[in-house]
Amino acid sequence: MILAINPQWNDEYRLSFPLGIATIVSIVKHAGYDISVIDFDANRTDNPSESLNCIPRPEIILLTGMITTYKRVRYYCDLLKKKWPESYIIVGGGLATTAPDEILKRINADIYVIGEGDEIILPLIDSLLKKGNLAQVKGIKYNNNGTIFLTPPLNPPDISKTPSPAYDLFPMDKYIKYYIESGLSFEMYCSKGCPYRCNYCYHISGHNVRYRNVDDVIADIRMIKTKYGLEKVSFEDDNFTTNKKWIEEFCLKVKPLHIKFRFQASIQHLTEELLEMLKDAGLSGISMGIESGSPQILKELNKNIQLEKVERILKWLKDYGIQYNATFIVGSISENPETIELTKQFLIRNGFKSNYQVFFMTLYPRTTFYEYAVKKSIIDDEIDYIENLKLQNEISVNLTQYSDEILRKWYRYLKNL
Repeated sequence: MILAINPQWNDEYRLSFPLGIATIVSIVKHAGYDISVIDFDANRTDNPSESLNCIPRPEIILLTGMITTYKRVRYYCDLLKKKWPESYIIVGGGLATTAPDEILKRINADIYVIGEGDEIILPLIDSLLKKGNLAQVKGIKYNNNGTIFLTPPLNPPDISKTPSPAYDLFPMDKYIKYYIESGLSFEMYCSKGCPYRCNYCYHISGHNVRYRNVDDVIADIRMIKTKYGLEKVSFEDDNFTTNKKWIEEFCLKVKPLHIKFRFQASIQHLTEELLEMLKDAGLSGISMGIESGSPQILKELNKNIQLEKVERILKWLKDYGIQYNATFIVGSISENPETIELTKQFLIRNGFKSNYQVFFMTLYPRTTFYEYAVKKSIIDDEIDYIENLKLQNEISVNLTQYSDEILRKWYRYLKNL
């Protein structure tokens, strides 16, 4: 038997359907394996051990995590290894892909899946069950007596062949109740990958954008609406609007479903024609990362957007009645009072009120800025930094020439228009 675990992601009860591990569960299920799911995020408990007592020992345990949930993943792995020392523990997600080996050594897991696991998981399971040679399984790291070994990489998968997430194996009643009561949209995805290379961002799905089949996405939306009564969907793609031809087919087929949807997008691909078509199909909102009102900072971030075009798009969104939300970052390397003031004036000029968030620059492993900070000894102890990584409303690292207190002052200045 194989057991998949969705860990509790945060202390606050804020649910987000786990698309990644739910997709892996679906792949394993379709391959004919007996797989069960324990969702500690939806089914909160102060004593996870009790939930494990009611199931037989699994041969393989699948766990997911991000770099920001490192301590939680380590906790679950310790708990699982203590209870079932003979079981193989496989960790996937951003944590497995981006964490330095010294961090991985501190996690009581056996194997780490690098990147997307769609085409890795079945050969890996087969190798483990047959006591095969892990060195022959592509796309993984494995722990052999305290040494981390890396196998050759596997190309990103063709997600048009990937089955829909295994919604039926997760406690959908909890998720549906949460979405209805909170008014939030149910998360889905259409594509993976982002063509851009912002210096503060790392994409485990790479830069080659790949899409699911439109008909498969439509089938999932129809199921969510007819089976669960939900009429709002949020697409969690890195960049929803990269492929105009795909978007055109999607709009044609989603319009008859009469749902409202929102997505994340980069400014580069938005045109008035595209927005008009999406609005007609049911688009209700867009999230975008503008990050700064300073051309100097945008260039430093390798953001590759022009503020004139951004302001033109914001006007189109207002004209078409499309809600939008934007993020801004405080604390790039060259941040100074002038760049902060430019961002402040950009926010005021474009009528931002409650529809934006301000974050401190937070560095994640394998990003350009993270490597810069390590090279300059701004991060002088990677283990300590990752173990104490804070949320983006707190300062984890300061890249600027100014004090932490000045950064906090700028943060408050931008948040309070």
